[in-house]
Amino acid sequence: MKNSSSYRIVLLLAGIIAGILIGITWQRVQATFSDDKINSLLYLIDKKYVDSVNVQSLVEEAIPDILKGLDPHSVYIPANSLENVNSELAGHFSGIGISFNMLNDSIYVVSVIRGGPSEKAGLLPGDRITKVNDTLYVGSSVSSDLVMRKM
Repeated sequence: MKNSSSYRIVLLLAGIIAGILIGITWQRVQATFSDDKINSLLYLIDKKYVDSVNVQSLVEEAIPDILKGLDPHSVYIPANSLENVNSELAGHFSGIGISFNMLNDSIYVVSVIRGGPSEKAGLLPGDRITKVNDTLYVGSSVSSDLVMRKM
């Protein structure tokens, strides 16, 4: 009878310890998925998705969409564009000498750099640019990167 009682106590303690360990593990899994959903999602896609996926490419595509929900000045600068952006901020300008914004798939002049080619050509803030070198630059296929390369 003593053996049976000792066996039950050991079994009960083993059950309690196993329950505690399972609970701790479950809490960690839940915390991982609720606290860091994006990394958890990317991990699951990388490890469990049926096809091979370039996770870095998914991240690069998702970041601009995430930032769209913020103010209009919050933008993502991909690593391959960073050098161009930094050179502009450092004052090493090239091109026609304007600052522009894309609005409704059109190029609008925000400001003209004093003494630059655009000022000499008569461009003014608020002007809309529709053609560059006889090529139409209006529509959804026109991006800021394309405009910067062409001008």
